[in-house]
Amino acid sequence: MMTKSEEEEQNMLNDQTEALNLSQTDEEHGGEESGPEEEDNGAVEYPGTVLPDPHPQSIENDADLAAEYPSDSEYLDLIHLKITSLEDLNLSRFKKLESLCLRQNLITSIGAVADLPVETMEELDFYDNRINHISSKVNQLVNLKNLDFSFNNIKNIKNIDKLVNLENLYFVQNKIREIKGIETLQKLRNLELGGNKIEEINEVLLKLPSIEQLWLGKNRIAKFQNLDNLVNLRVLSIQSNRITKLEGLDKLVNLEELYVSHNGIEKIENLDKNTNLTVLDVTSNRIEKLENLSHLKKLTDFWCSYNKISSFEEVHKELGGLPELDTVYFEGNPLHTSNPTAYRRKLRLNLGSSITKIDATYHNIKMFRYVPFLADDPFFDNFFGWERPERQRRPRRTINYDDDTGERQLAGRNTFPSFPQTVSKWYDDFGHLKDLTDVLKMKEEPDKYLVKVRDANASTKDLQVNYHKKENQLEVTISHNQESSEGSHSYTSQSVSTSRVGFDKAVDYEKITADVGPEGVIITVPKTVRDEENVFKIDVGNAKKIEGDKESQSA
Repeated sequence: MMTKSEEEEQNMLNDQTEALNLSQTDEEHGGEESGPEEEDNGAVEYPGTVLPDPHPQSIENDADLAAEYPSDSEYLDLIHLKITSLEDLNLSRFKKLESLCLRQNLITSIGAVADLPVETMEELDFYDNRINHISSKVNQLVNLKNLDFSFNNIKNIKNIDKLVNLENLYFVQNKIREIKGIETLQKLRNLELGGNKIEEINEVLLKLPSIEQLWLGKNRIAKFQNLDNLVNLRVLSIQSNRITKLEGLDKLVNLEELYVSHNGIEKIENLDKNTNLTVLDVTSNRIEKLENLSHLKKLTDFWCSYNKISSFEEVHKELGGLPELDTVYFEGNPLHTSNPTAYRRKLRLNLGSSITKIDATYHNIKMFRYVPFLADDPFFDNFFGWERPERQRRPRRTINYDDDTGERQLAGRNTFPSFPQTVSKWYDDFGHLKDLTDVLKMKEEPDKYLVKVRDANASTKDLQVNYHKKENQLEVTISHNQESSEGSHSYTSQSVSTSRVGFDKAVDYEKITADVGPEGVIITVPKTVRDEENVFKIDVGNAKKIEGDKESQSA
């Protein structure tokens, strides 16, 4: 029996031998696997990383890159720095390190992860490098929760079986043919294997009942199978595969999102038990008839673009009675292409007023849930509280859109639904995207209300404004000195309460101002008052709100 030191030496030798063999094999085949060229199945290709070089001048030693971080750092982010080797980073000096991010570098060997602190390490990110072999040293980091090997050249999942605390595992866009080596990861919640060469869902997944999200887009899978034990599964994505039939999903009673776009599915069926579905994406299949959907009472989003649907009666029968449905995609179907002019009107008639979005067009800006163009903008992301997949500490993937066409440029996780090829009717409702952005950004500004002078002939330059506290109200008195034979005459807004701004509770009235504007008196309520103090319940009587919803009657 080998001692521990002998076993480590043997593992190191095995790592070096396998890495050398893999490198030689790739060189012999010109960096690509032999065999016939695969036909494109319609999936979005990853165009490669194109980022500005933050260090245009050459760096003689990789160690200089990590030197700026203090030794007690908990997070180390070394992104897009042309790092080729971990050994020179002197990782052993970071005794409290919890997260190491080495995205978008040129790393091929990762044996130096042995220098990382086992007790504290929870996240290891090698997204977009040149790794073709997982070192056995990775198995030492038993407290890891997040591990990302996406966009590398890995052919086999191995040397991670001891990472029993792992919750999120990413192997997107590699060369993996078989799901294996993860049976022991009983805490795994999110598994991403999109963009590989996997041909079947094997029995390994039967041993992982804790999985909540399973992403298998752009593989070679032809059949749903071995999913029965995934009773906690909420999200299942098998986009861009070779699926021809919806089946084997009856045990997934907690499934909320199902993405099966870009396959060969001919019929919507076998979803009787999946009553918790909120999102169903069947874009770009061969479906001719809408059926077996009327029982999905929680469905909010249904994407069915580029199929063979032709009947509005089926739309009404299957979707018209769904109380939560607010987003549908049907472009590219005969019911769209046969009469594009009447298409949206007929959909609204058959689906009801609850629909807020048809294809790429929003029909009620006050009710929309998710604007893909603005999703990655920090302000809009926080202000509207998009209903979108849960974010990690660091965003894992980005989906970019061309502002003019809405065409998707990059899709790593297929996290969001298949977006239409063009935003054909965007201009009809909102004009250019910039106009929509400007409208929404008004929400960041203070709210302003206009109290107009009763005498239409009064000049605002002669107005005098006074305001004072009165319980939970701000009372504004507007005076206008008019030269007349009768002397000065005052105009006030005490009737119909147009001069009073009421709040839910006492506030700092010093933050609220009333000034003379071009048409009357403008009352300004700063953002700090309405947001931080939670008092934005205002009764301004007949005053007009002029910021945001310009010149509309205040509610």
